[in-house]
Amino acid sequence: MSICIFVSAITLLGQLGQPTKQFVGTNGVAETPYGTVRVVGVGQLSNGKIECWNIDGKMDPVITERVQNQLHGQNIQFKYGYNNLFVLRETDSSSSSNYSWDSSSGDKSGWSWSQSIDSRYENQRRKSTEIALYIPSIGDKSITASGYFTTSGASAAIAPKIGAEFKLGTSTFKLIDVKKLSSQNFSGFGNMPSWQMVFKVQKGDEPYTSINAIMSTSTGQPYEYVDKDGTPKTRSEQGRMGNPMGFGVYCSVNFTDNDTMVVSSSANLAKAERITFTISNRISVVIPNVPISPNL
Repeated sequence: MSICIFVSAITLLGQLGQPTKQFVGTNGVAETPYGTVRVVGVGQLSNGKIECWNIDGKMDPVITERVQNQLHGQNIQFKYGYNNLFVLRETDSSSSSNYSWDSSSGDKSGWSWSQSIDSRYENQRRKSTEIALYIPSIGDKSITASGYFTTSGASAAIAPKIGAEFKLGTSTFKLIDVKKLSSQNFSGFGNMPSWQMVFKVQKGDEPYTSINAIMSTSTGQPYEYVDKDGTPKTRSEQGRMGNPMGFGVYCSVNFTDNDTMVVSSSANLAKAERITFTISNRISVVIPNVPISPNL
């Protein structure tokens, strides 16, 4: 079995003071530049059957049938003593955007389970429907359905040499140091050699929230392994060495202060032919006042 781990790392840029935009929906719908999120309805299990209502709190047999069909045969763990709600959500977004529930949103309990019902592409748009189990706190009158869109932004590549510079939007990054550290225990990878690159950052005004780093050859072949000396290898190079195991490549990106970015890796970063950096934009979506009970 070979270790096949692509080098990728994401870190929040909130430490750089880059804000995350928030879009608040009304009447169950939130419109954003990346797409639309709509809470279709809410349901609950009552006396052995599922009953659902729409965003206005009116009982809705169509939503009830959709939820019943999806949950049939599912093994779902309910929380005893709480109001276990099913929330049905639809998303229409650009094909390059991805929407996720915010599992820490709402009350102390929040989202505990979710499942995709349908996901398809139409005219370069991603259309998806998902159902989630939500457990509000006792006494709540409504819940807030929160999540976020993430999409890739600008990218730039450099040969990792001291003094190399690149720009992402209006932010400038300059490589000022490459150094070897003592072995580190990378989560999930054990003790591995470790190297660091240090960049000075002149931040711009883009509202991007994360950055991704990928090491590759000059022709774009990703490094998937490192040898015992930390030299990065592609899959074909590792195979020719007759040692398909090797170490997996691990990389992380962090900001130590407002103007310093540190890239850490199990590979000798100075031996990589190219490192490509890509920013990701992330905006939050909040849909408040979702009724947790029908208007009877």
